[in-house]
Amino acid sequence: MDGARVAVDKLLDMYDEYKTLTAKIVAAERRLALAKLKNSDVEQIRIELDDLRHSQQQLSDDMTFD
Repeated sequence: MDGARVAVDKLLDMYDEYKTLTAKIVAAERRLALAKLKNSDVEQIRIELDDLRHSQQQLSDDMTFD
């Protein structure tokens, strides 16, 4: 039973991190849209957004409960 609790706690921590990444992705998407409207350089924002999405996907793949 103790092992299950540890696993659940780990999964909940991962979910919190997933939600944090979601908020960061939304913020980066807004910055990207704003940069496009201002005809600014968007390359750095695109790179950041891709990295955040990749991190979130990797975390999602790791979120399993045995």
